[in-house]
Amino acid sequence: MRREHRDKLAHLKIQTWIGRSPGASHYHGMIYFKGMDIAVNRKLTFDQALDLNNRELLVYNRIALKRDPGEISEEFLTEKEAIDRAKKIFHKKVKQLGAVALVKGERNVIEAKPIIAISNPDNKTLMRKANKLYKKIEAFYNVDEVDEEIDYKSIDALEDEWWEIIGEMNEVH
Repeated sequence: MRREHRDKLAHLKIQTWIGRSPGASHYHGMIYFKGMDIAVNRKLTFDQALDLNNRELLVYNRIALKRDPGEISEEFLTEKEAIDRAKKIFHKKVKQLGAVALVKGERNVIEAKPIIAISNPDNKTLMRKANKLYKKIEAFYNVDEVDEEIDYKSIDALEDEWWEIIGEMNEVH
């Protein structure tokens, strides 16, 4: 079940060096679908260019790379900004290529992931159901492994249910 529906999911990977590299202050996103890498980018407005330049002033005490309004940028100040832009790109470009949903996470891992956008509005109920299952799965992983074991059997059952929902989305697509 997992493999047959995997190619209908677009994956959003958000990266940042914030907290790992001194001076890092941006988020970057990439959408992966059917062998394509689609950069999450935007044409900067005056305010967005100003915000990015001001962030560099705060972090570096200088502007290492000046951004101008109208410039295409892959930098976002928050993860939410990057996700919101990825949703727009998904709806404008990726769903036309056959994707039923945009999920947040690694494309190489066959496991349940949070769904952040869907191609068909009729699938909203399925999306909510799948995201509730994802939260249940995450709760299983958030145990203290010293005190208790992770219940992989229950996780597998929930993930199978998640993939069934993806299959249903594919049918409604």
